[in-house]
Amino acid sequence: MLSRLYINQMRNKELALRRIQTIQGRLKQLDFIVNRGSSEERVNALRELNELINDLQSIVEREN
Repeated sequence: MLSRLYINQMRNKELALRRIQTIQGRLKQLDFIVNRGSSEERVNALRELNELINDLQSIVEREN
């Protein structure tokens, strides 16, 4: 039987990987917005990226 710690580690790893994939997608969008979008779109995209990075940092810190 898998230990509770192992299950939590796997769940946190999956959460971290999803956040990383989301960040990668938003970075592609931000690249497009910077070249063609409005300043409001840039601010919103940067705000969302900062939130995702903070989430990811919290997930990683829980592992230690």
